[in-house]
Amino acid sequence: MSHKECLTLTRELNPVIPLLINLEFGNYVVQKLLDTGFKEIVFLVYISIDNIIATSKNKYGCRIVQAVLDTQMHEINTHILLSVMDHLYELSTDVYGNHVVQKLIKDVSKLAAVGTTTQNIEYSYLLFENFINIYYYLSINE
Repeated sequence: MSHKECLTLTRELNPVIPLLINLEFGNYVVQKLLDTGFKEIVFLVYISIDNIIATSKNKYGCRIVQAVLDTQMHEINTHILLSVMDHLYELSTDVYGNHVVQKLIKDVSKLAAVGTTTQNIEYSYLLFENFINIYYYLSINE
């Protein structure tokens, strides 16, 4: 499928993408759109995610969040990381949300390996600091 065809299809599906994201078979359609790697499509899918936390905790939605992270679009991945930062404990202990957290950990370590910009170091530190707090809390309460 050409770039133009993919973009046209995505624009046609745009009103229902939020519904497809959390459906058993609908999320496969969205994943296939993301597999094209076209930045415009990734952006349209990402802005269709109304609530990143709720979507990350959904059986099918977490797959879409991971697929968006797989596109390696730094701006979107950074926004997702910052959006979930205050919910790491909640996501880490959720049956589906923990997959998104694991993906973020892998992506942050890739960012640190690729280039040690001040921003990458700050995000790595924030994520690490939050996990230390989460695991400390879990160790004294469970």
